[in-house]
Amino acid sequence: MTSQEVVPWTGGSGQTELELTDYLAIFAKRKWIVIGVLALVLAAGVAATVVQESVYRSSATVLVRTRETANLFPLDGALPVTRSVAGELAFLNSAPFQDAATSASPAGTSVAIISDEANEDVGQRSTIRFQASAPTAASAAAAANAWADTYVQLRHDSARTELEGSITALEGTVAGLLERRDVVLEPTRALDDAINATQDPVEIARLGTERLLLVELASTELNALDTQISGLQRTLSELRVQSDLLTDPEISARVNAPAAAPSRPAEPNIVRNLLLAAVSGLILAVGAALLAETLDATIKGTDEIGEATGLPNLASIPRLRKRGVTLGVDDAHQRILSAVSLAEVGRGNLRTILVTSANAGEGKSSTAVQLARLSAAGGTRTLLIEGDLYRPTASARLGIANRIGLSDHLDGSRSIDEVIFETAEDENLDVLPSGRAEAGDVIDLLRSPSFAILLRKVAKRYDRIFIDSAPVLAVADTVEVAVHCDAALLVVRAGETKGRELTEAMRLLRSSRVDALGTVLVGATSELSDVYSYGYSGR
Repeated sequence: MTSQEVVPWTGGSGQTELELTDYLAIFAKRKWIVIGVLALVLAAGVAATVVQESVYRSSATVLVRTRETANLFPLDGALPVTRSVAGELAFLNSAPFQDAATSASPAGTSVAIISDEANEDVGQRSTIRFQASAPTAASAAAAANAWADTYVQLRHDSARTELEGSITALEGTVAGLLERRDVVLEPTRALDDAINATQDPVEIARLGTERLLLVELASTELNALDTQISGLQRTLSELRVQSDLLTDPEISARVNAPAAAPSRPAEPNIVRNLLLAAVSGLILAVGAALLAETLDATIKGTDEIGEATGLPNLASIPRLRKRGVTLGVDDAHQRILSAVSLAEVGRGNLRTILVTSANAGEGKSSTAVQLARLSAAGGTRTLLIEGDLYRPTASARLGIANRIGLSDHLDGSRSIDEVIFETAEDENLDVLPSGRAEAGDVIDLLRSPSFAILLRKVAKRYDRIFIDSAPVLAVADTVEVAVHCDAALLVVRAGETKGRELTEAMRLLRSSRVDALGTVLVGATSELSDVYSYGYSGR
């Protein structure tokens, strides 16, 4: 008996940090998850693209003159402030323009306004683009052109209104200056009337002297007024010319590039949608594979086996990629036999070997058959007992019909010689099939004294006996069989056997006081170093 203690399974907490090759191995192992998630997301992307309504986009570009009357008049407030791009956008976002443009557009359309805001003060000209989105190509072009035409017209009306307001304000200023000039000249005109009304030379001389003084006093203000009036009248003439020019709406803004009906919809964008779906699906698939690996509580390597059982792994049997190719498989089983022979140095003769597993489908039967065949091939008289009376498969693997067998001998209906059969292909190898026992009778048959007697008798005939038993956790029969065995091998399938189940199976075997030699890892993929090593527990 080994003195090693079975500790509770902790889920492989001692694993080292994963490397790139480990991640690639995970993705290869979880390839169906990766493929499934990726295909699902791609299908969702295709479905979303199919059901998405078509959206057509068309644009009209307007060239805008933002400084129609700049620097024409020097007085603050007399002319409209020069429009920058920001000023144009404020006009475009105003309620009057929005309402007018919307009413001129086809129903079900939307328009985005794009301007060269990078140049806040754009100088003489800038561009404004109206990008329309609509369910049809014709309505997209019509909406973009409607907004552009509305802008040109309202922009012209706004500029003309502002210019006419400036002209009116300037005319009022000129009229005020003329009135002021009349006020300044009024005393002089009164003296002229007095001079014309008198014949007295002395009075005429006095009035003339007074007039000269008044003219001299008013000349400075009159000159200033005349200069202002002259300048304002010139400006007023220029503004009237500008007003005449603004009869053409395209003076202040014009459609530089009218919108045309697009030949294909902008949405859905099939290439973009599929590319986004592929990238999203790949990210989700990788995440799903890593999550599945994280949540996977199965045994994946020999370190986890040691943690779960406290036993060494005698050999790792590689997963066969091609049928009929056994490279590494025979070597692995041969190392198991060597480990059994070495264990006999400290334990004595280990004639009867129990081969079992925690659950069904983990490779115990194929392992038992292969060990028996290799043992016989080495010249050892070998017997394989099919001890799994519920789901026997070992005898069929060796070409033996399972009509009568162990159960028939244990119930007394057949002798030992009647239930032991020679194999056709393997010299020195005999098989004791399970027979066809009723499920309710199995436990009683294996607990009967007949089973212990049977093992003692065949031990005198054979040098090595392998018993392919039922899984430890499936039924209680295995513990009953293990009591009569010299040693046990626990088969573990990589990626299927769970750590907690393996720990429980080991605990049950220890309770039968069977000498567990070690484990056999079946389905190994990348643990090549373990394939070429073995060990055994000793005391």
